[in-house]
Amino acid sequence: VGSDGNGALKNARVHCGASIAYKEFVPGVTCGRGVTYSLQNGVLTVGGSGWMWNYDDGGYDYDVAPWNTQKASITSVVLGGGVKCVGDYAFKNCHSLASVSLPEGLEEIGASAFENCDCKDLINIRLPSTLRRLGRGAFYNTDYIRMFTIPSGVTELPGSLFKWSGGLHDVAIPKSVTSIGNYAFDISNLCDVHYEGTQAEWDAITVGSDGNGALKNARVHCGASIAYKEFVPGVTCGRGVTYSLQNGTLTVSGSGWMWNWNNGGYEYEAAPWYGQREAITNVVMRDGVKCIGRNAFYYYTSLTDLTLPRSVSVIEKDAFYSCKNLTDVWYAGTEAERYELLTIVERGNERLDREDCVWHYLGLETPPFRVEELKVLNASGKAQTSVPTGQCFVRLKITRIEQRKTAATVILAAYDKNGKLLDGLLFFEVDADLGASATVTLPVDNSAGQIKTFKAFVVKSLTNLTPLCEATVFPE
Repeated sequence: VGSDGNGALKNARVHCGASIAYKEFVPGVTCGRGVTYSLQNGVLTVGGSGWMWNYDDGGYDYDVAPWNTQKASITSVVLGGGVKCVGDYAFKNCHSLASVSLPEGLEEIGASAFENCDCKDLINIRLPSTLRRLGRGAFYNTDYIRMFTIPSGVTELPGSLFKWSGGLHDVAIPKSVTSIGNYAFDISNLCDVHYEGTQAEWDAITVGSDGNGALKNARVHCGASIAYKEFVPGVTCGRGVTYSLQNGTLTVSGSGWMWNWNNGGYEYEAAPWYGQREAITNVVMRDGVKCIGRNAFYYYTSLTDLTLPRSVSVIEKDAFYSCKNLTDVWYAGTEAERYELLTIVERGNERLDREDCVWHYLGLETPPFRVEELKVLNASGKAQTSVPTGQCFVRLKITRIEQRKTAATVILAAYDKNGKLLDGLLFFEVDADLGASATVTLPVDNSAGQIKTFKAFVVKSLTNLTPLCEATVFPE
């Protein structure tokens, strides 16, 4: 090959062993040898078998993607199973693009292919397992995608890959990656990096010295799963972590790390429950949640109760800043574990260590209450070994274990032979001035004979279903 004027050959994709059968270019149809497209009702479909051509983002009309003048109307991109590549600049500045479907068999996503695809509805792009190469700036300024999973086999995360993608909180990286280019993670809200390899392998990756400060500030979890996770609005608050909000109680569940949040700014920076903060009175962290994110409950003045499992080992900066009405923490661990946790809690959470914020240790062998006795009596008051049909009575004896005065509510739930919860929960209040124990007898109508099992639960209140002891079951 002549040494002058043939640089294009070095830069081109060379497909050896390929067919050289004649292919005709059809305007408005062809976007690669053997690859075609159509645009109908906002859906751009790319089909055929082969490699989409690369494009530029300006200049002559033959430089740009053939759908360039219709970009504003594109809301969905669907690639067929035979398409091997998304070309350079193919969908740059498609500001209305809300969904992208990439097939197994796709091997490459070109430079700036989805740059500035900043539609609020574009929140997930699943990369196929066959992907091997990502182009520079491929997802530059894709603001609303919260999580990316890089497939195994990709070896380089090129420069500016996620630059200015402000909503990106979480990325999973395979151990096949050996280099990360400059400004690949020039973003402000990255919280977690889930790395498939060991710490030594992570440390061995060549990372560009410019514009990757986010990697240094993020929590890096080595030996992690890189299985694809989808972000679900109104549900997801971390990779593998979800939340729900009902009747003033915010419950966080799953297994993993809650993301960090900022106050104010763009909507993707604030905690997803931020707009309902004044209604939140109770926060319940389920077992498996490892972290409470930065600013998660910053200045939540309605918050009074917090339930913490042993699994929480990190409480980030300002998670409970100025939660001045937080008075009760229901902790699954021991008092010693509490003090160990508080020694590593980031600043801005001083409320958790105030004298007027009382910790209750639910993980102890001595919970604050215990259902000492649950008996079923027939209509004549005789104890039964099973639930009789007709009128009967349930007798409960509640014993106070914790010495500090604490009010509570006892809930009696009934279940059928299949373990299904039946309608008609019964409950009664346990007064804060209760002495050592109290016995209550509740009438129950089992005329239909559906009730086969009773369970008694002690909870903080009807609006705060934090359990204060294990459930007691009849029959045992």
